[in-house]
Amino acid sequence: MENALVDVSLDELDDLANSGLPFHHLRIRELDESLEEKDFQALASSVQTDSLAVSLRSLYFDLAPPSDSPSDHRTYDGLQTLIRLCGEKGIEVIFEERSSDSIDSYGSDEFCLRQRERQRATGEEV
Repeated sequence: MENALVDVSLDELDDLANSGLPFHHLRIRELDESLEEKDFQALASSVQTDSLAVSLRSLYFDLAPPSDSPSDHRTYDGLQTLIRLCGEKGIEVIFEERSSDSIDSYGSDEFCLRQRERQRATGEEV
């Protein structure tokens, strides 16, 4: 599943991590402004386990990048911890808020662009 973006909710993350399937790119969907510190702590805990982090290369969030606004403050520390842990494990964190009026609500323009760039760099066929 090297060239696939696996789409999961936070509730499905433990099952996926325990599945033993090697996946490189993971998108956490159904995220919104109701996220709390505990949500980021749970995700950080999953990233720290070898079962999830061993093959993971990128972690996509269906969110706009965090801002310094006071409304983001309650989850800012948890998110920064998660980003730091991912960096330590060599996992890239990408924020890509999907448009609700998109024809393909499961597609990721950013993922497709990165895959094409990687294929060009390695000489693989598209």
